[in-house]
Amino acid sequence: MVRGVVTMERVETFSAAHRLHSNQLSEEENQRVYGKCNNPNGHGHNYVWKVKLRGIPDPETGMVYDLAELKKDMKTVLDTVDHKNLDKDVEWFQVGVCIWRSVPKKSSLFLFLSNRTRRPQRDDDPSLFFENSIIKHAK
Repeated sequence: MVRGVVTMERVETFSAAHRLHSNQLSEEENQRVYGKCNNPNGHGHNYVWKVKLRGIPDPETGMVYDLAELKKDMKTVLDTVDHKNLDKDVEWFQVGVCIWRSVPKKSSLFLFLSNRTRRPQRDDDPSLFFENSIIKHAK
């Protein structure tokens, strides 16, 4: 039997809104630094979230990992952020919870998604590689 490393990727899209605003800055400074992204009502983005797995297919199932399980895990996380205002609807992004204490942006969204995605594991392939990436859609 020929065994090789296989890479697979699952892609999901979602939409979310937020406001770029720092409690450490005055209203005028926030406007200068963040411009239209400091709108009190927030602004939205469309995102693409990719989870990549790389490993040796299981000799019995032929799968690197069960994609149905990965889909279910990603959906659980997406249900938390999709079509939500991150500042108001997702506790993790509220002041004092998120490590940046405010200003939810792509880096903190990436950490949120990464930390809530169950890492796939297989006993027969401890080298299973797992990677998250997120990109913001252009208009």
